[in-house]
Amino acid sequence: MCDRQISTESGVLTCDKKSGHTGAHHSKHPGGLVLDPYGRKKSVGSEELMTVEVPPLEIEWPQEGMNDPVKMMKG
Repeated sequence: MCDRQISTESGVLTCDKKSGHTGAHHSKHPGGLVLDPYGRKKSVGSEELMTVEVPPLEIEWPQEGMNDPVKMMKG
């Protein structure tokens, strides 16, 4: 697998194409509950992680040196 990553509202996604591929990087996320990267929710006497619901996401982003913009396809 390619080791390039991109940060999205669904968390950090890793390219799902083989190493040494040509063209844009690509990744999919099925959606659902993910940890909220911006904070925690406090409960009585303890701290628990806050989660948020995110929609399914398919994303392509350019390789280094390419000038194409990021392309997102929400499902």
